[in-house]
Amino acid sequence: MINSIIAMTVFILVLSYAIGKIVSMKLNLSEKLPYAIPLGFFIILGLHQIITLPVMIWHLSSQVLVILTVILGIVLSGYALFKIKLWYRLTWQLDYILIVIMAGVLIYFYANVDSLNYSGEDFNFYIPFVGSNVNAMQVNMINPWSGETGVLNWIYNFQGYYLFLSALSQLLNVDYMLVTLWLPSIIFLIIMPLCLFNAVHYYFKDTHWFMKWVLVGGLFCLVNDTLSGMIYSYYGNQFRPFIMIYLIWIYVASREKETPWSILSLIILMFSHYSVQSTGLFVGGMLVLLLLGFEVFIAKQPNLKLPVTLSIPLAFYVIGIISTMSMLFALIATIILVVLYPLIYWLVQKFSNIMKKIMRFALILLLASILLISIVMTLKGIASPVSMASFIPDYINGITYFTEKSFISYQAILLPLKVIYTLVGWALLIGVLCYRCEVEEYRLYKVILVGTLIFFYNPFVAPFISKYLTGIVYGRTTILLFSLVTFAVGVKFYVSLMKSIKAKTILTLGLTAVFGILFINNSVIHAQDFSLKFLINDTTYDPYYKLPYDLIEAEKALVEYKLEYFKEPDYRTTVMSCDLRTRFLYEPQILVFNVATLRDFYMNYDTNPYEYRMFIYSLLTNSKSWAEEEPSVYNDLERRMRAYTIEFVIVPADGDPLLYETLGSFANRIYINNSYVVYHISYLNQ
Repeated sequence: MINSIIAMTVFILVLSYAIGKIVSMKLNLSEKLPYAIPLGFFIILGLHQIITLPVMIWHLSSQVLVILTVILGIVLSGYALFKIKLWYRLTWQLDYILIVIMAGVLIYFYANVDSLNYSGEDFNFYIPFVGSNVNAMQVNMINPWSGETGVLNWIYNFQGYYLFLSALSQLLNVDYMLVTLWLPSIIFLIIMPLCLFNAVHYYFKDTHWFMKWVLVGGLFCLVNDTLSGMIYSYYGNQFRPFIMIYLIWIYVASREKETPWSILSLIILMFSHYSVQSTGLFVGGMLVLLLLGFEVFIAKQPNLKLPVTLSIPLAFYVIGIISTMSMLFALIATIILVVLYPLIYWLVQKFSNIMKKIMRFALILLLASILLISIVMTLKGIASPVSMASFIPDYINGITYFTEKSFISYQAILLPLKVIYTLVGWALLIGVLCYRCEVEEYRLYKVILVGTLIFFYNPFVAPFISKYLTGIVYGRTTILLFSLVTFAVGVKFYVSLMKSIKAKTILTLGLTAVFGILFINNSVIHAQDFSLKFLINDTTYDPYYKLPYDLIEAEKALVEYKLEYFKEPDYRTTVMSCDLRTRFLYEPQILVFNVATLRDFYMNYDTNPYEYRMFIYSLLTNSKSWAEEEPSVYNDLERRMRAYTIEFVIVPADGDPLLYETLGSFANRIYINNSYVVYHISYLNQ
């Protein structure tokens, strides 16, 4: 199975290189962005998102999904072979040495770390999301949190990246969990160093190779503010910041020379941006408004067509959302857009000055409306994920990219480090804003930063933006501030202040050292906060599934018993487990208490529906402490469990004997190992 995954990974990387090389040559970016794999892979994701939109809108079968994926692979492979003269030559670069070392170390680290160590992370949604769409009669019709059937929420319904993994799993006939954990992770951990090298080539073209390597190290420490990117590298969210950077780079190239290839590439990349995570929708929409603001307020030679072009994928996304409510309305909206976009293009071309004034007025009106609504929300006390009051302290303390925590307790070192933590974010932003250059590209960067701070990321707009655009993920808006562009241009500004090569070298080494210290600090804090576990020589964990053998065996036993007892392979059993990672394995089952209910309980949105389930979960996970405090808590356990029609219970093997005695009074023990005990609750006599 692993060999199939490796073979498919190599095929995708080679195809990504070919497509990326062809596109970069068409856009005249092959010198600025010499490493083509990232661009090619993002193009593949975008094209897959486009061709599978009908599958997601109409919830077609996974067979259709696989067929479309295969057709896309054949067409792209055929095109790559047809254009083989453009990409088959691979010239030696000294950078390959560091790229191979970085990718090798990152993959080795990932292979030996527990990537499923924190039950509250979003992978509890996305790994089952991939599995639920393998051999499915209708895709996106199972809630990945719980396993219950029903149309998936529109926020998640159009994330084609995960359907891409589902299709590959079905095509390779390999367990979806293995495909999800390994294929995208290997690709990401190769793509990330390539993106960093491309950024250094883009902004530090004439720098000595050794200093380029140092800069790559510094940017690596800035991009990876914690270990998340290396631990959860299969998560589509990890690709999103890099896709956004390519959007900006190609947008700049399109302003310099607009071609059909550049327009098409922008559209495909924006679809790719939306495919990897729902936050891509919010951030993508914000980016479109910021680019439009640049064109109508700042640009000496405005090109209004480009922001309009970038809004096309957003419009299709909106149509997809409308389709979940009414197919008729979605059809009407599609017809309107088909007529509207050519009309807008014509108006922009014919009456550019008038359209510029109209769009400028619309943006001012939008900002005023956001401010007004936010103030009204605050005065009326309308609840929002981020209120004006809750945001102000963070805003006043400074936009800090790094945590202010420190694993160093020695006060003489701790104080200056905390000052650095606080200043790093502001220093990088100021570096971009102070960078003097007549090239419009750098003015564009400044507009993105200033526009984000004015429109989307400040106390006065926080209530509106968080309630109606981003929800609880409001903090992810900071990607518009702290992107790879900000890091690279910010560093470039401070290096450019130095006159001599020696001074530039010392400053570059010094900045990289500071970023390295901050990265090490944040990594240690992250490892401590999430109880990071390394799997080297750990014989209790399956190295491929990254799960305890005992959990896998307990789930296998449950499934075998279910097949023998119910005689229906597709019967969806209801399970209550002390380990929420149970949801990753062996469809189909319904997890009565899951990460979503746990989150909702603690966020106090509505605790009542989850109170009893939380109570039962607490009994299963903390049975010893419960028994010591109040043994009578077990008295009502059977009634509570039967109220939710719980059929199987997984409890820890080292729990309170009274728990096992209570469960044994109304349930049959069907399996036990060193870590887990599995019980079956029968309903035949009820």
